[in-house]
Amino acid sequence: LGIDINCKEHVSYFKPHFLKTGGSHDFYAIIFKVELNLDQNKFIKVYNNYTETLKLKSIIPEFNSLLFLNNDPEEIVNFLRNNNKSKVDYLHSLLQIINMDNKYRIKL
Repeated sequence: LGIDINCKEHVSYFKPHFLKTGGSHDFYAIIFKVELNLDQNKFIKVYNNYTETLKLKSIIPEFNSLLFLNNDPEEIVNFLRNNNKSKVDYLHSLLQIINMDNKYRIKL
């Protein structure tokens, strides 16, 4: 995504937060909690610069686009109910946890 986790200008918090097990492929996944010091517009600029750098090196970026959700219970519930695109198997549970606990703020 182009974020330097060691750059205090970009990141105020970065730590492992969950260990996900099981799922359709029975993989382990570490899910990190990240708090950014960037607003959405600045984050998009960092991300766009990163993807342009990759493209100049003939590397295809992993993501075609980014989706931003506010840490708003109604918005999260609407996203989970109405977005029919394929998702990683743990996204629904993760967003429910974020939705239930105000400590997990998405800072974009």
